[in-house]
Amino acid sequence: MLFCRLVLLVLGLVFCRSSWAQNAGVQSVRVVVAGDQATTEALHDQLARLLAERQVHLEWSRTEAILTDEVLAPSTEETLLLARIWLDLKSEQRALLYVKAPKHDRYLVRALPLENGYDELCRESLANIVESAVDVLLQGGEFGVSRQEAVSDVKRQQQLGVVPPPSTPKPQDKPPMPPPAAAQGPKGPKISLFLAARLDTLDGTDAARMGPELGLFISGTQRPGWSWLAWIQGGYHFSTRVEHELAEVQLWGPGARLLFGARARTRHFVWRLAGGGGLDLSRVSTQTNDSSLEANPDFWLVTPLLCAMTAVELHVARSWLLSLAAGAELDLGGDHFDISQGGTTTTVFQPWRVRPVVQLALGFTFPEK
Repeated sequence: MLFCRLVLLVLGLVFCRSSWAQNAGVQSVRVVVAGDQATTEALHDQLARLLAERQVHLEWSRTEAILTDEVLAPSTEETLLLARIWLDLKSEQRALLYVKAPKHDRYLVRALPLENGYDELCRESLANIVESAVDVLLQGGEFGVSRQEAVSDVKRQQQLGVVPPPSTPKPQDKPPMPPPAAAQGPKGPKISLFLAARLDTLDGTDAARMGPELGLFISGTQRPGWSWLAWIQGGYHFSTRVEHELAEVQLWGPGARLLFGARARTRHFVWRLAGGGGLDLSRVSTQTNDSSLEANPDFWLVTPLLCAMTAVELHVARSWLLSLAAGAELDLGGDHFDISQGGTTTTVFQPWRVRPVVQLALGFTFPEK
């Protein structure tokens, strides 16, 4: 009797452990795709990044063909999956997508006509459909139609030639492929080119400096949600005329900055934080307001800087971004501009050592390969 109780106790613990492991496990989405390798790998990277942001595991495999009779076949072995997705990317006229919610036994069927093949816009449209469906399921909602309605809808589309007819392939016709090694993001760095307008305050008066800048953001994803960042920019800056009762001063010339930091991605925007240094090469022009004074000829001034910048990046269209940045720069030179008159030195202009900076930029992100 004691032995039977021990056996029952062990079996109960094993059953509870198995049930707990299933309920506590990470939710998964299983994707089966048919299409050429370049297209499927590009789409894999988009979906992997999208699901990683939602803490959802991606199970990925390739096959030779998507069969509607298998897609719509009833199954009770998938209830632990958040969703099953089939992507038929073999046609040159349309992309076909099936999304199944196993827990509710409901389907979403979408056929996307192709204008420029499986370009970035098509892949982004497919990823948006998957994103919307996954978000609905994560919030406990439902989408699509029942199995019976899906079967009727697919039959109508088969008669119109939108969906391929059902068939039974040989087992060797659809060998599963292992997922690519880079399952958490793009393979290489992301590069964004931007054109910006910059403004920084020189001192407590109305003295300011502004000008256009051209630069690059270079980042490479290492973990879901954030990446390292290199921020390179350079431009031409000119100041307002600083007026004094004895003289006027104006500066203009090129400058460059190199910063390193982190880039954090959320669902709606990207946040950047970086620090580094740079140089300003300024042409200093002076003009006296007193005929008894003689101004020095124009000269060049090199100013080393330490920089810290933070920015919010919003994607306003496909591959286009709008960025608003703010920060501060520390002038390591501490230059000031004086006038000597009768043995007396008068400071005409002394810029702040720490100067606030704002920057508005429009950028273009190069498509990932």
